[in-house]
Amino acid sequence: MRGEHSVDHAVDAALAWLAGHQRPNGELPSYASALGSGVEEWVPDTLNFITALVALALDDVDDPRAGSIVDRSVHFLRTEMERGDLWRYWSRASDQHDYTPPNADDTACCSMAVARRGSTTARNIPLLLDNRDERGRFRTWFVHHRSSSLPFRWATREDWLPRVRRRRAELWANSEAEPDDVDGVVNANVVRYLGPELAPAAAVEWVVELVEAGLEGRCDKWHRNPTTAWAAVADGWRAGIAGFGALAPIVVGRILDRLDASEPFGPALDTGQAIVALRSFSAATAVPRTAMQLLTEQLLVSQRPDGSWERSVFYFGGPDEVFGWASEALSTSVAVRALVGCTD
Repeated sequence: MRGEHSVDHAVDAALAWLAGHQRPNGELPSYASALGSGVEEWVPDTLNFITALVALALDDVDDPRAGSIVDRSVHFLRTEMERGDLWRYWSRASDQHDYTPPNADDTACCSMAVARRGSTTARNIPLLLDNRDERGRFRTWFVHHRSSSLPFRWATREDWLPRVRRRRAELWANSEAEPDDVDGVVNANVVRYLGPELAPAAAVEWVVELVEAGLEGRCDKWHRNPTTAWAAVADGWRAGIAGFGALAPIVVGRILDRLDASEPFGPALDTGQAIVALRSFSAATAVPRTAMQLLTEQLLVSQRPDGSWERSVFYFGGPDEVFGWASEALSTSVAVRALVGCTD
């Protein structure tokens, strides 16, 4: 490995890049592209989700520059919060903002992010708990179902408006989204937001079953990278979700099986998430030091001269994977989080 000073230099350069690219309103830049043609044409997009994930990654970093980025990110996310403490995927600045309804994934991740600076989002907890299917799993979209309670229907009453109903019909007809979507990583994110006292056992057990069955890359329409699921359940275990502890040897084993000294583990985002998962689960199962060193070296050598890491698809428009979203800011913040513990 290139050593402690190389890690320090990499983190310094990355934080400088992130601070320089954060928008004046606190948002972190993200991009969208059609996929599958062999030529990706990335265009700027404006999302709540990426900014929330950057804030969550950097909150673990004990550095005033990281703290400042989190402060500004949280300010942005607070301005995007809607009735009932809910969030959508796109920000208000996007003409796609009302294309999708508020959803459980953005709501959970944005809630965790703003909580880092003391904001309470308690109003969304009963809405999340009321938005479960007959098996006790969290539905992805906050839309009306036959089983929806009157308080849920009132909190999401915009669904009654004709213009909103037209937008919903457009969404269900022209995308891979469906009103009854239930997604694995989304459930993991909601579980880690709710924490051990409020997370329903049925949702925890379902996520565990998915990972045990090796479905973590196919259990979700939107999160298609196994490393995203691994990092989510590892963070959940660290937050006190005891049921996720059973996944520690499974996740660590799969990362080690994929690790090859002669080939990169994957894009920097995947490598960073793998390091985060290994470190989080290291208190529950043995993690070879050599594996951490190899992953760290692979991450270091992939850093770009300007201090950032390359964008790679983090979020897809559905299981056909014809559209994706990516962000250098997300890749870079996850890499920083992964590297800050490498010299402990």
